[in-house]
Amino acid sequence: MDAGYFREQRDAPSINTPIVNVNITEAGVPEEKVLLLHVRNDKLTSPSRVNIAGNAFVGTGRAFLEFYPKYYETFWHWISIKKFIGSDQFVMTETCRRYKANCHPFFPGRFKSWFAMAYAMSGKRPFNEVSSQYLFLDEPPKDVPK
Repeated sequence: MDAGYFREQRDAPSINTPIVNVNITEAGVPEEKVLLLHVRNDKLTSPSRVNIAGNAFVGTGRAFLEFYPKYYETFWHWISIKKFIGSDQFVMTETCRRYKANCHPFFPGRFKSWFAMAYAMSGKRPFNEVSSQYLFLDEPPKDVPK
């Protein structure tokens, strides 16, 4: 988690208190998926589309080993078609859109709740269901260079 989560004293955990107090797979996130925060609902046509927060992502080793190459396939595909990348959040959003099997975006109840992952990881907010508002492709694209 990004250190910015705890910039306010009221949000910081007590000394010697773990930040993560849940087992995400036991809570319902499949072990092959990375848990991400669905933070905004930008339209697909938005030039700076951020639907996934880049400030926190959680998963098993397997999830990251499967997600990592998908992220860079998306990154290099955008470079090959001269699409502006601009932010890891743009690429993260598109990677999840393309590769539903690798992403578990949860919706914290309202958009722009940038620090909701801290509450989820402390056990104070549910995260086991995939956001029904996330715009996934039905199938990953087949014409992406590797």
